[in-house]
Amino acid sequence: CSDCHTTGSGNLPTVQISGPSTLGTGETGDFTLSITRHGSQTDQTHAGFNIAATAGALAAASSDMTASTSLNGSTSTNNLVELAHTSRHAYDTGSVTVSFRWTAPNSVGGQTLYAAGNSVNNASGNGGDDAASTSHSVDVVCPDADEDGETAESCGGDDCDDSDKDINT
Repeated sequence: CSDCHTTGSGNLPTVQISGPSTLGTGETGDFTLSITRHGSQTDQTHAGFNIAATAGALAAASSDMTASTSLNGSTSTNNLVELAHTSRHAYDTGSVTVSFRWTAPNSVGGQTLYAAGNSVNNASGNGGDDAASTSHSVDVVCPDADEDGETAESCGGDDCDDSDKDINT
């Protein structure tokens, strides 16, 4: 965002990712990205965004965003899919919220979702625009689908049949 939206007031918008902080390997979680303009920037009427992840798979939850490994002409880190707005989103009472999904990788460990949000005056240039970024950590863990206290053998646990709580070793 800051390549195109850098000449604003310095009153940055608030950008926040909300969603689960723990997911099982291969599990999909629902997330939201909120962009709130700075209170004094009432001339900023629209917002845009970019979302990326360190691993796993991002998916658009609506048609107002696009997925790509090469947004704005530069290939994303590790060729991961990124999500970006397809058009500017009008602020509703000073905030814009979009939904997206992320599927955890098939390996355990910490992962990070990143987002940049811009707050724009809708004048088709970078004057009067401001951008900010945020991140959200997700701990990817071995699943325990049958809730017997033993994690699935498929990701290093001891449960050889994670669909039956009576069979776990």
